Amino acid sequence: MARCGECEFAIPLPSPKADLKSYPQLCYDNAMGKLTRLGYTLLDELIADRGHEWLHTHVVGRLFDGDRPSDVAAGLGVPYVVLRGWIEEHCPEDVLLAGRARADELEWKATQAVDEAQPADVSVARLKAEHYMKVAAKLDRAKWGDKDAAAVGGVGGITIVIGDVSAALPAPMTVEGEVVNG
Repeated sequence: MARCGECEFAIPLPSPKADLKSYPQLCYDNAMGKLTRLGYTLLDELIADRGHEWLHTHVVGRLFDGDRPSDVAAGLGVPYVVLRGWIEEHCPEDVLLAGRARADELEWKATQAVDEAQPADVSVARLKAEHYMKVAAKLDRAKWGDKDAAAVGGVGGITIVIGDVSAALPAPMTVEGEVVNG
């Protein structure tokens, strides 16, 4: 065991001759594990104080409003990785619904940016509208994205030809002294 000079963790080293300076990641990993455990403790206290329903409503509402997920977590006083784990366990469908609803809002913002554009700022309005629609398409592919890609599961395609292609083409014909390819 070695004791890190920068924190209070006692860290097991890979070999008795190794020193901590050779393995700085060990200190970081150990610290992150402790921070994650602390984050879950803080989240548990928040849920005990306000309840699952409040947290659910708060998180889904803030994500719909377009708040950055890590800012939502910071506002709650927990690491984002902890909040993300809670979301995936308790309300993944509702967060997806909030994303799709956010896509509708972004489409409205794109339309508004175009409607309010002045000749001097057309390029900025176009950039905003394209960005909003691109994000909306990612949040709700069925409604705002490439409908063919959403149905098929991707874009592009290939044509597979089996056999000789030239055999399928008709032979050239002669019409009034000119050769015409069929």
